[in-house]
Amino acid sequence: MNKKNYLYLIAYFIMISFLHPRGFEEVLPVYKTIFTLCTWASCAMILIIVIHAFLKQYHIYKFDLLVAFTFLLIFLITLIDQKGIGAGKQQLFAFPFISFYTIYEVRRKPINFCNIINNILIIILSLNLIINFLYPFEEHITFLGHVQVVAQYGILSVFTSVLILILGHKQYKKTIFQIVLTMINLVLTDASSALLTFMLFVLFLLIYVFREKQRKLWDLLLKNSTIFYCSLLVLNVVFMIIACNISIFRGFISGRDLIWQEAFTKIQKHWLLGFGIQGVLIKPFWLSWTTSNGFNYGHNQIIQLFLDGGLIWFAYIILILYFLLKKVKISNQNYLYLLNTTIIAFLVFMIFESPSVYCYIYIYISFIYGLGIKYQRKDDLYGCIKCFKQRIFQCLLSVKNKKTSG
Repeated sequence: MNKKNYLYLIAYFIMISFLHPRGFEEVLPVYKTIFTLCTWASCAMILIIVIHAFLKQYHIYKFDLLVAFTFLLIFLITLIDQKGIGAGKQQLFAFPFISFYTIYEVRRKPINFCNIINNILIIILSLNLIINFLYPFEEHITFLGHVQVVAQYGILSVFTSVLILILGHKQYKKTIFQIVLTMINLVLTDASSALLTFMLFVLFLLIYVFREKQRKLWDLLLKNSTIFYCSLLVLNVVFMIIACNISIFRGFISGRDLIWQEAFTKIQKHWLLGFGIQGVLIKPFWLSWTTSNGFNYGHNQIIQLFLDGGLIWFAYIILILYFLLKKVKISNQNYLYLLNTTIIAFLVFMIFESPSVYCYIYIYISFIYGLGIKYQRKDDLYGCIKCFKQRIFQCLLSVKNKKTSG
């Protein structure tokens, strides 16, 4: 087996380990154990790949250090809050590995990496339709996992399937098939988040098709991503406040306002550092009728950030994502439209769900960052250090010349 095929197999193994369907984890403990082992084996492989890349003088960029500090910060917060590490080990340790691996592969060969993810997603989404039809799972569970993950699979699938065309790999039939498959999965899932994502993508598709007639909407969606980011974060907060004070929305949001109210009472007690990853359980009143102790899921990303790391974690994440999006200055209109529409879809999804407890949004954000660096190499850390050394050398040389002339 040549080196190219060997690397392809490793990439497939790693991405399947993280993207694998989670529905069977609810009914087959062995299935969960196998993929847990695969996830940690993937992390070991990624570590070897990263070490090898460093030995070959892989370029480190200044923003890479901020990304690394993101994961270090939540690890330290969890350590302080919980006096150790309990649950949430994958979120603390595996998610950083898949994030940096995605960044590495996107910088190296984005088309190949996109193709690998698309092939995996096509198989998984096809199996989801077949297995859910033949062997229906319990309520709120699908072959992919809990119904709340379907929209995340969908957004990632739309992003990578269209991105590969923009990058120059002309496989129109495959892309169309993947998008149609994704949309069918979204519309057949019994979850408001999946249906809302479906409706958003239909709207964005119509705007794209009729962009000549809908010039104002088209131009609006080509604005800098930070505009949508900030606007929808404000909308998130405003909607939560209104929903928690006006019960008229309760049926529409499936009682999430009661979960948010319960979460607010806990956040008030630990507002600065939160509780750490998987550090607190929310127990709405209806769970007192069951044997459940509660769940660590805020059904809102802002609440989830406060639960996980308090104000410090929330502020850091909001700022680093803002600066990341501000750095994206790629002029390709198709990519900018794809980026903005998928960001909007994720941000709307964040009003009702907490995507940070799963790895999909980490892969998505790593794609954005990796592409931004690949096509905009302006903050190479090695280059900065080299430039700094040259300036020091020039200063020393000028001082020496002055002394000699004096």
